[in-house]
Amino acid sequence: MSSIAYEELESNSYGYRRKRCLHNSVMALWQRLKEARKKAGLSQQAVGRLFHPPITRAAVAQWEKPKDGTQPEMNRLAILARAYRTTIDQLLGSMPVLRQNSSEYIAGNTERGPELGTVPLISWVQAGHFGPGSDPYPVGGGQKLIYTSKKVGPRAYALKIRGDSMENPGSGHTFPDGCIIIVDPDKAADVGSFVVVRFDDVGEATFKQLVEDAGRRFLKPLNPRYPMIPIGDNATLCGTWVQTIIDGN
Repeated sequence: MSSIAYEELESNSYGYRRKRCLHNSVMALWQRLKEARKKAGLSQQAVGRLFHPPITRAAVAQWEKPKDGTQPEMNRLAILARAYRTTIDQLLGSMPVLRQNSSEYIAGNTERGPELGTVPLISWVQAGHFGPGSDPYPVGGGQKLIYTSKKVGPRAYALKIRGDSMENPGSGHTFPDGCIIIVDPDKAADVGSFVVVRFDDVGEATFKQLVEDAGRRFLKPLNPRYPMIPIGDNATLCGTWVQTIIDGN
């Protein structure tokens, strides 16, 4: 493996030095970007159309140049990872972690965290359009990308909790107003799972716990001030909860 050269920039208040990767590490990144794009079957022009507003084919080509190329910022790298059906960590390989919205890299005495993927934050109306085999949002079409450390399917998405119906006044799981949940439509739901369900006469989805009583299934709010909702033939499962992110801003 080739060595990685760094240019030291400064020290922060904790004594860690902030460094920028030089030529060899950039080569590793351009190679991974190019290989991942080809495996995904996308042209450079098609990749440019993933962004809002779109970027030119020449700009994408700059990311794949062996010498004198440019590096995508973290927010664009996240969109690339989703489009290429991979993760940011896999694109970066053994390289240090990118600073948010910057071409700088951080090197310190911290351990490597879990591999991160991204899912789009979508609306509750969009979530209500999910069903078996459906994927109602385009790549890059969410409000923004949310990072997740869980292994999820390619159709996974994020939602922001509204209201207090899922705030648990006791112990156990709780989902306060404003937190972000990661939902996977490809994960099976069992009794006791937290699920996103759409009722056909409403359109929007709702998030509750799936419970069973006397052979009948209900959606149960964790806040006892709200009633349970019976499930009939007019209900469609839109996904199963896999992770909560309290600070999702």
